[in-house]
Amino acid sequence: KRKASSKPKRRAKKKSYKLRKSKEKSELLVNEVWCMLAKMGFHELSKDDEFAITGTKKFVEHKIDIYARDENCVLLLQCEQLDVPGVTEKIDERIDEIKLIRSSIEQNIRKEFDGIKVKWLIATRRISWSASSKNKAKEENISILSDKDIDYYIKNTQLLKTAARFQLLAYLLKDIGVKGLGAKKVLATEGIMGGAKYYTFLASPADLLKISFVAHKALSGNDDTYQRLVQPQRLKKIGEYIDNGGQFPTNIVINFKQKRPLSFEQKEKQGNLKIGTLKLPNVYGSAWLIDGQHRLYGYAHSQRALKEDTKTFFPILAYHNLDPKKEKDLFVDINSKQVKVSKNVLNE
Repeated sequence: KRKASSKPKRRAKKKSYKLRKSKEKSELLVNEVWCMLAKMGFHELSKDDEFAITGTKKFVEHKIDIYARDENCVLLLQCEQLDVPGVTEKIDERIDEIKLIRSSIEQNIRKEFDGIKVKWLIATRRISWSASSKNKAKEENISILSDKDIDYYIKNTQLLKTAARFQLLAYLLKDIGVKGLGAKKVLATEGIMGGAKYYTFLASPADLLKISFVAHKALSGNDDTYQRLVQPQRLKKIGEYIDNGGQFPTNIVINFKQKRPLSFEQKEKQGNLKIGTLKLPNVYGSAWLIDGQHRLYGYAHSQRALKEDTKTFFPILAYHNLDPKKEKDLFVDINSKQVKVSKNVLNE
């Protein structure tokens, strides 16, 4: 550390001027999204607006607005922003450009990083996407980040820190198995409750954070959303509680939403209860949080989560493909019908 100087600071000259060069609108959007991805914890990002990727064909370099990579996924983003809200033909041009170069670029990336997922996105500000452009992007498997989406993920990153990355990847890689995510086996029990199959087991926060998803009402394009955003002060207090050795003995309630059946290997049976090992899904966003998002994401504010503390576990009550209505009803029941203990009783 440098020692503080004992010399008096020189005052700035009275006749001085600051010069500022205004940036292009699309450059502002690139900076905005780049900063968001950096805060999410993508550990490799493009350095500047001159970044380009070489394809396999004729070694031609293709300019990419943003390149972001973590251990399991590479994101390639192109950005467009208008001065005033409206429609632009540049969107279809961007889609056509990606269509021409993607195969060559993806092939080169996979040579460098074996088994990695590659996802293309177009991020826009003040652009109204036409139905035909949306369909065109969908056909080419290109994801869209519009104004509302960008605002949501920026806000979510402020709240969830690096755990917000898994929310974004759940949106981008829905129902896609990720080899590097790991499918860990846990000791579990299987039973029936209210006509629905459930599992109980212990899971570390680090493992659960990677596959969890919260159906926030601020999310666009999903009718199954019902939860509010987390409260930052509450997360901070939970993080401090965890760092001071605190534990949570109550269940986190989740719903495994995935097309594939869960892998449960029975070892023994006691009455209607089966005991065995359950393989956790290796799919982002497969574990929808019904109750316990503050407890789980409090770990994102904890130093113990950063170290992937192997001594810390959450008790989990998990359903499998619970009907969306039943899932919402369960959320309402948990948060409205539990009787809160009065402060006087707690003081006693």
